[in-house]
Amino acid sequence: MMKQKTGPTGKEGTLVISLDGMAEGVSPPEIAVYLVRKGKVVKKLATVSKNSVPVDKSWLKTAKRVALGPDVDELKKLEADSLLNLRIEDLFSREIFEIPKEWWDKWIFRRVCVSGTVRKCFPSFGPILNKVPGGLSGRFSMPIEKSGCCGSSVKSASRAFNLKATALDRPGLIRWPQICRPVCHGVVEVYETCCNLELPPFDLCDILPLHPDCLPLDLCRLHPEICLDPCLIAPELCGGLPEIGPIDPVGPVIRPEIGPLDPIASKILKQVRAEVDPVIMARKVLPTRVLGDLKTMARMDANKSREYVMDRPYLYPIFFDCSTRKVGEAILRPDGSFTHCYWTSKKPCFRTTYAFKVRQWQDGRWIEVYNGLASGEYFTQDEAKILDANFKAQACQDDPGPEYEKPYVMLQKIGSTDSCHLNSPLQHAAAGINAALPADAGLLNMGYASNCPLSDRLAFRLKMADGIYGTVKARYYRISYAPCDGSGNAAEEFSNLSIPITWRKIVYVDGHFEVEHEHLGPNLPVNGMDGLYTIPDPEEDGWLDSVHGLWDSKSEAGTRYVLKVEIFDKDGKLLKPGISGADFVYLHWTAAETLTPVTHESLVHVLTTNHNICYASIEELRHNLVTHTEDCQFITGQANETISLGYRAYHVKDPVAGTFMWKFNLHWQRGFNGSLKLWDSGGDNRPASLSAGAPALSPAKTLAEMFAGDPSPSPHKKCTFMARLYVYAKHTNGSRRLNEYDDSDFASFALEMTPGGGA
Repeated sequence: MMKQKTGPTGKEGTLVISLDGMAEGVSPPEIAVYLVRKGKVVKKLATVSKNSVPVDKSWLKTAKRVALGPDVDELKKLEADSLLNLRIEDLFSREIFEIPKEWWDKWIFRRVCVSGTVRKCFPSFGPILNKVPGGLSGRFSMPIEKSGCCGSSVKSASRAFNLKATALDRPGLIRWPQICRPVCHGVVEVYETCCNLELPPFDLCDILPLHPDCLPLDLCRLHPEICLDPCLIAPELCGGLPEIGPIDPVGPVIRPEIGPLDPIASKILKQVRAEVDPVIMARKVLPTRVLGDLKTMARMDANKSREYVMDRPYLYPIFFDCSTRKVGEAILRPDGSFTHCYWTSKKPCFRTTYAFKVRQWQDGRWIEVYNGLASGEYFTQDEAKILDANFKAQACQDDPGPEYEKPYVMLQKIGSTDSCHLNSPLQHAAAGINAALPADAGLLNMGYASNCPLSDRLAFRLKMADGIYGTVKARYYRISYAPCDGSGNAAEEFSNLSIPITWRKIVYVDGHFEVEHEHLGPNLPVNGMDGLYTIPDPEEDGWLDSVHGLWDSKSEAGTRYVLKVEIFDKDGKLLKPGISGADFVYLHWTAAETLTPVTHESLVHVLTTNHNICYASIEELRHNLVTHTEDCQFITGQANETISLGYRAYHVKDPVAGTFMWKFNLHWQRGFNGSLKLWDSGGDNRPASLSAGAPALSPAKTLAEMFAGDPSPSPHKKCTFMARLYVYAKHTNGSRRLNEYDDSDFASFALEMTPGGGA
């Protein structure tokens, strides 16, 4: 009952709110009264408390309408179809206002969580080359990338790729098996799609104009393969297979040959294609499973197609009018997964599905790498939500690290190479190896060569288990280096890394995600300890960076160094394994499947650096073993006479490890457009001794061999020749081979082959 209060203003009263059908013991929804102007909610006027709401007659002067709805703090969260709109007079003309159950039931909020995974898949050639149609096999020699740099099976030490084989579902269409890797450093927009309780009947031809029942019967009768595959008539709908960028490996997209069409069928097909705007169709690229559904429906009659659609809720937003709203955003985790939870009210939805957009932070800007709204890819609440990013996405390079019984710290990567490829013996002292070093100590085994020296700017990545921050309470780390002796012990004082490190992270600010920067160090001395860097909080999501230390190794002489890693608490106190109540270990990644605990007060590794470039020089030409060193060489001889080159290809040998030359190639080329042919090659210094003396000598070539393939009909043959010597270095920064340490040399000469000598 409405009772007027006799307050000081005399303007307020109380309206009793009754909820029709509310059962005893059930908590009622939180309800508020909102002011509405021109169909839009302007502000909240009052809230319902203990089944009543205060009303103010001054409302009559501000607007003509109000709305009852769920009590929310942000007006933009209100959904139009959830508000019960009323005239203000209706509130003042009643003692009790009864709200039907169909309304208040929608105002009871429930928490919904949506999870999924974003990945990028690359075609893999090897497993399917034997299935490629004749004439294509052998054209591709791209190696398949393996799991992790070490091929490690240590649990989570290097994230394994997911190899999925896509069936050859149509003769002649090649779908390569794929290697899939997670996508991170991004944000996922989550969209909720509500399809009405009563879905209207649909005209199959409006939705699937390529269905046999919708196309001229003559075309389908004469060429049924056309009617059974929408990709043939509208290839833009399929978007190509697969969608890739210039850097990704891919095989050819081969569509089946339709064969010659009779004039009538050809004309009908042209008419169908003429009515399809390829640009519009290209904007409606459909996901693989939807294309499969369309092909399946093409084999059904029109009556069964509706039943097929009704059994697949993820097709509803494509075939029916449904409302879509954005319900929030989530940050991608390092493993490519995401979860978003939100509160929502009950809606008159026949089915609720979800679609997603994904944008990734690349080079200082956001790049959209997935758009499920545009492609029509929807998911129900219960099914797995695996989103395949497009070619613009960058696969995640983050590795979660191994599981271990204690909190740990380890050197995980040098550049992009796992530290298990570093030939560094186990340490036997607090800050050194303290044992005789092998010849390959401190060298990296890369994919192209073994025993590679380090140079250039080196990026070090540590892996710290979450317990290092939470349980051990470490807040700083320090990385330092010093030249070492033959036992792997520091020969000089340690120097701290000092290049500034700043990490970026995605943060939610004022309703949207932004990228902030956090300086890790070096920090000002903490209780006399300098060279300290801040340990990032592992509980914070959205970190975009992972490098903990940078060292410009070219600023120091090329030799062996010992690298030391330490951790400290908030007061700058050095933390050591065995701490009471917060014990931890250092881990040394010795081999692919071997993690060795280190209980010393620091973790050390040996690194070998080298900054000497290779040397390449073509020094002489020999005609029938007679040396010629003149600048201009014009050699005349018969077909069986020989030509060879004297050359030097070397890298100054390290006194312990030996040469750091990877290989050399000596090629020759005839004339202006002749092919490049291999003359000599090797993987060690030529000559073996670098002291003054004769250069190395290439294999001898007869003049007939030099002119082989010359199409000239003349018995007299003459031409210019070019020789190129290229020497490759092993040097690396852990992410790439440093070709700036290579060297090359060129030489040219002219030959004339006269008749005789077996020509």
